[in-house]
Amino acid sequence: MKNKIEAIKKQIIPCNKFNFFIISLIVVGIICGAIYYNMLSKTDLDIVKKIITYFFSTLNNDQINYGQVLINSITNELVSILIIFALGFSVIGIPLIILLIFFKGLILGFSISSLISIFSYKGVIYSFIYIFPAQLISILSFLMISFYSINFSLMLFKMVFNKRQVNVKKEFKKYLVILGITFILSIIFALLESYIFPSLLKLIYKLLG
Repeated sequence: MKNKIEAIKKQIIPCNKFNFFIISLIVVGIICGAIYYNMLSKTDLDIVKKIITYFFSTLNNDQINYGQVLINSITNELVSILIIFALGFSVIGIPLIILLIFFKGLILGFSISSLISIFSYKGVIYSFIYIFPAQLISILSFLMISFYSINFSLMLFKMVFNKRQVNVKKEFKKYLVILGITFILSIIFALLESYIFPSLLKLIYKLLG
């Protein structure tokens, strides 16, 4: 049973040096996002503070359109996944995928730094709610499709230029399965971000005053 579980894990997220590089890249993106926030001018910091304060005010006053938030979340996630999926059919797409992964981490790092900077110790709690579990699911989905997109692209490159024999049909079916899994994860993320995250954040915000 343990061997079967390990085999399934390797199928979903294959372990190799390049994939570890991708994971490291999103970590670097998070760090750069935090650094970028601290490099903003006072004017930009005030703008960020106003945006976040307005969000919490809207949340506290029950003025959020949850249905619209859900539609936006699903649309953004699925479009991102489809773009990465499509880039997997071109070797040129690999640098773009790497850039998107870095940008994903950058946004997360920037958001966390903003919350902690504005709300101090309360920001740490808000950041925790922001990350777990919604953002973790989003990152997992993002990394999963990125792994397979890059690997699929490299497989096509080796097949065309190195004349390596590859069962393209089998690999493409596997690629489609991963696309389906990431779609499901994206919908779960959207539901959590649209309903669970705001409700929980509102509760904690009121408790902390």
